[in-house]
Amino acid sequence: MVTRWKNVAQATLLFQASQRWPGPVRRMIRRLNARMLPEGYPVDTHFKPTYGPWDQRMCLVPDGDLFRAIKQGGASVATGTIETFDETGIRLASGSTWTPTWWSPPPGSTCWPSGA
Repeated sequence: MVTRWKNVAQATLLFQASQRWPGPVRRMIRRLNARMLPEGYPVDTHFKPTYGPWDQRMCLVPDGDLFRAIKQGGASVATGTIETFDETGIRLASGSTWTPTWWSPPPGSTCWPSGA
């Protein structure tokens, strides 16, 4: 219960700071992300959106498990505009595709992973 309240308080403070000082908060978040990712990782490609922090959405990773998974090769990040979902996964507007080992299709979709 204490951890949950701590995380809620941190997220609230981050939101308020993001609205008041978007530039400094953006730089701080980038530095923290770069520190937690493997050296040479394309931080600006995947973790530097064109909009300000919290202007759209923000993925909070309070225990850093996403960054550990990326470092260990157990997770990856794909950044782009989704063109479509199909039976094999997701196709981005850039033409690249992403085929996860497991995924939940979007609501109302008839697409399912192979073998399902």
